[in-house]
Order: sequence, then structure tokens, then C-alpha cells
Amino acid sequence: MNVVYSDGGCGKGQPSEWNVPVGTVIGITLYPQTKPVLSDLRINLSKFEKFVNPLNNDSVFYNDEEDGISIGTRSNGEVFVVQYFPMRKDSYLRCPAARPSSGAASKFDEYSNLRLGDEKARLNNFATHLQSEPQLNGYIVVYTRPGDRTGKAKAHAKRAKTYLVNVRRIIEARLITIDGGCNKGIEVELYALPSSVPSPTPNAHCK
Repeated sequence: MNVVYSDGGCGKGQPSEWNVPVGTVIGITLYPQTKPVLSDLRINLSKFEKFVNPLNNDSVFYNDEEDGISIGTRSNGEVFVVQYFPMRKDSYLRCPAARPSSGAASKFDEYSNLRLGDEKARLNNFATHLQSEPQLNGYIVVYTRPGDRTGKAKAHAKRAKTYLVNVRRIIEARLITIDGGCNKGIEVELYALPSSVPSPTPNAHCK
């Protein structure tokens, strides 16, 4: 089980999701050891919206944003994760900077040439956001310099994804890595998008 707590109200100098007191629970993720079949839970799925990961058909999510519940299953119906997040009626407590736009793709963060420790701090913020918004998928877009060795962008993206999965316990199926091509240097863009929104398009500048 993973529990996400609020770091405090808005305007704390770092990405904050909710304007609630420090220590308030804003997300709970359960990983059942004995994995039940979805049909055995006797849940009324008419309230849930179904999302199939376009890059992994074995990962299916049922989301109920009204009551703040998300259920992740395999294609055979086996439940591998249940997540609880704030209900829709609590949306007024969300920090202005964290409120979703009209559905357009939005970038969560971007950075370049960071030391590993600094990059982990940025990934921690990204993980907190994904844990509190289980209906979203995370995209990691990495650019490299012209002339860099082949596969450098993929290796960097894989390192970031591995950290998010192994350390921050983000479900692997929710993370998609993209080789952005070449740019002026190592640059990383992080997106958190619903399955209904197309994946981000890299903006490479090769010379």
C-alpha cells in the first residue's frame, strides 16, 4: 500500500496539488497480494470510464472521477491495483496551478543537464502528481545533442522510468518513454495526460 500526503497549501514554492493542511491524505494505492477478478468485486461499472493503454493492451483501467476510485486490471480481468483519490466535489480545493485545462495536453515539468539527485527531486514531484491523479498516464520525453551516441535518449528515459517504478511505485503500464530526437542538449519533458489525449509530439531541433 502506498499513501500520499499533502505537503501543505498552495504557493509553497514547489508543485502543490491541494490546498489542504500538511499531512492530509490525498491518495491511496493498494496492490492486492491475492489478485481478485474484477467481476468478483460486484462493482457497478456503469459509473466507471474504461481506458485501455494504447501501448499495452494488457493494462485496463476503470476510473470513477465522481467518487475518486480507479481500478487497474489485466486483460483477463485480474485486478492488480486499486487507487483512491479526491472526489470530484473536492475539486475546489485543488491549487489553481494544478487545475486541469480544457483537456489540451499540458507539460508538467521540463529540465536539462541536472545532476542525478536533482533529477530525482523533479521525478518525485511527478510521481506525487501521478499518484494523486490515477486516471493520468505519465510521458517521459528525452532529447539529446546532435552527435550523441545512438540510444542515449532511450537509456536516460529508461533510467527515469525505472526510478519511478522501483522507488516511487508508479505502475509501469502508466509510464511511456519517448525518444525526442536531437536538441541543444540533454533535455527532459514530463507530461501527465489522460488516455483520451494523444501522446505529446516531440519538438526536435536537429542541425
